[in-house]
Amino acid sequence: MPRCARATRTLHATTTRRSKQRQAAAATTIASTAAPLHRRNDAAALPFLLRTCLNVRMSELRLVAAHKTYVTANGTITALDNVSVDFPAGLVTAVIGPSGCGKSTLLKACNGLVALERGAVIAFGAPMDYDALPALRRRMGYAVQGNGLFPHLSASDNITLMARLSGWSPQRIEQQLGLLTSLCQLPQALLAQFPHQLSGGQQQRVGLCRALMLKPGVLLLDEPFAAIDPITRVEIYRDFKALHSANPVTTVLVTHDMREALRLADHILVMHNGRLVYNRSKAQLLQSVHDDDAEALLLSLIERRGPA
Repeated sequence: MPRCARATRTLHATTTRRSKQRQAAAATTIASTAAPLHRRNDAAALPFLLRTCLNVRMSELRLVAAHKTYVTANGTITALDNVSVDFPAGLVTAVIGPSGCGKSTLLKACNGLVALERGAVIAFGAPMDYDALPALRRRMGYAVQGNGLFPHLSASDNITLMARLSGWSPQRIEQQLGLLTSLCQLPQALLAQFPHQLSGGQQQRVGLCRALMLKPGVLLLDEPFAAIDPITRVEIYRDFKALHSANPVTTVLVTHDMREALRLADHILVMHNGRLVYNRSKAQLLQSVHDDDAEALLLSLIERRGPA
């Protein structure tokens, strides 16, 4: 057998073996999470167990005992420390915390950009298959700070790129494009323009439309509104809420902005040093304090070191 062919087969076998090892580890983690409560001391896994026992509809996205570290020149940093969380189906969950707390790592773990050392990502009812990430990611919308638009494509082509690559018919593409641009209040005249010809707010609207083009079951947002001026941001918030009302997709929003979290989210997570220190619905938060005090409470939670 030619040397190149042998090397290719060896690489494929190694990759497949590692993927199977990750899936086996994920299965072990899930099984241990479902163990009897009297043999466990893991309160974070309780929501998962209750939903399993009561046969309640599972959310599209969950993390179970997720653990991830990074080795740096200054030592090992724990980005995710045994994090278990069930993202409520059809709602917006805001993840807030100081820089370096692990919130971006959490988001990247959700679509396989970061592989966990221990624990599992459960997406659409199954442990993440790292050999099938492209297919999984087509079911997840993803938008980041700075929008990440392709500069050589028009706004329309940026939005519809994945639909065209996925083999959608022109009629289906046109219908979805029209719906999204209408909800985002993007004039048709702008669709032929290139990213450098658009304002920051218009670019962000295009990025949101692109993330939602394939009608994903999960939407991941990594500080998508941070680079927008305050006045435009208010308009973007309005358009985002209109999009979510029309298509209530399970959404994870990473943000530094506590006001943004309170305005857009239905559920609030606060992270500190790789751990969840707060995990409640916004309604529960507002029941405990007046509206004017909610931001101050979140700030105090961010500064805490122990779980709530």
